[in-house]
Amino acid sequence: MPAVEVLAHSALVRNIAAELRRPEAEIKVVLALFSTVVAEALRNDRIVKVDGFGTFKPRRPKTGCRNPRTGERVAPSGRKSACFKAAHRFKATLNKVS
Repeated sequence: MPAVEVLAHSALVRNIAAELRRPEAEIKVVLALFSTVVAEALRNDRIVKVDGFGTFKPRRPKTGCRNPRTGERVAPSGRKSACFKAAHRFKATLNKVS
């Protein structure tokens, strides 16, 4: 598999700030707020849809886990994770031939 270049948070902020001609500090605040709002919605079991970008869904561990050594049923922890599904428009932009 070929190496993939990572777009770090600082580079993302710089690119957005340059595109919008806004201060980087302002973009950092907006990105932090976006992250906080999405996380809070997912924590409250809400789905977040961003038109043209995608959908964030909360995901809980499967119920009825089993210890493979003993066969004993183990209750899953209360931890949640997030699932992201890209929107068709976002996928089309991503796969657009230049």
